[in-house]
Amino acid sequence: MWVTIKNVASEAGVSIATVSRVLNNDSHRVAQKTREIVLKVAKDLDFRPSKLAVGLRSTRSAAIGLIFPSFVAGTFYSEIFHAIEDEAARNKYGIILGSSYGETSKEKSLVDLLRERRVDGMIIIPSSPGVDLIYYQRLQKEVPLIFVDRYFPQIDSDRVTTDNVKGAYIATKHLIKLGHKRIAFLSGPEAPCTSIYDRIDGYHKALDEYNVQFRKIIETKKDINKQKECAYKAMKSFLRNGSEISAIFAVNDNVAIGALRAIWEMGLRVPDDIAVVGYDDDEMDSFLPIPLTSIAQQKATMGRLAVTLLLERIYRGRITSRHICLKPQLVIRSSCGARPSLS
Repeated sequence: MWVTIKNVASEAGVSIATVSRVLNNDSHRVAQKTREIVLKVAKDLDFRPSKLAVGLRSTRSAAIGLIFPSFVAGTFYSEIFHAIEDEAARNKYGIILGSSYGETSKEKSLVDLLRERRVDGMIIIPSSPGVDLIYYQRLQKEVPLIFVDRYFPQIDSDRVTTDNVKGAYIATKHLIKLGHKRIAFLSGPEAPCTSIYDRIDGYHKALDEYNVQFRKIIETKKDINKQKECAYKAMKSFLRNGSEISAIFAVNDNVAIGALRAIWEMGLRVPDDIAVVGYDDDEMDSFLPIPLTSIAQQKATMGRLAVTLLLERIYRGRITSRHICLKPQLVIRSSCGARPSLS
């Protein structure tokens, strides 16, 4: 049975108002003996105050709204989520979670629902196409808000991201240094967003710097929940057309894994015929038949910092937004043809 304040009052033989004053350390005077009785009864009954009721009195709900694109797309989002959840719990905050599946209309509905639930702040990995920027500009004036992984350049909000330009540059440069001159960029099934645009920029930056003329972006069908399948089909179609490449830089590890299967089924070898580099450094990478070289992101740090920045804004009301951009790192494994190591 859920114990209410009414149960405590009845068992202690006092009014509900008296119990409320004792449990909330109200300034109204309550006899010490009565206070001790109420506290003992509350403990014996294992009474737990409603966070919502406390929030209504204090104007805070002790809840953070969290909107992610998906949790079936790989471990990248889940690792960020677990770090957010742990850091929130450490600060005595709960999480209300929703998945937008990359759809702006679904995302807006979730934001509206979180506002109705009176969350103290929101952490969002946003969708991009068709987003109403004015809506978000108004939202951040009402609710503390932070973007993670992706953001809108037009909105000066708190955000925690990875330097994706640098990450893609490092990956492409590594392949060039291994002697590859025909490197294709395998895009993913998520809708275009800042993280993808930045990785394409980093890819082109490395090719430009080393005067590599060949460049090719392989597009995939847009279905965020079928990343491996979409990449597999796109890669197989590309190879069937007889296009000659010596390396693939994939926008993320799920996409890279789909490409690996397509390459194997076409009778080609990794890395002998085609070298492959992914992005995210998912935990599965080192357990693949040919361990995947990848760009590591600081996923747990990203999640912890998101909560830290959000709580700072909730409690201190900072005016100046903070932009934290974390450094990526190349993790070398067998799929690129180089000796496995960190660099």
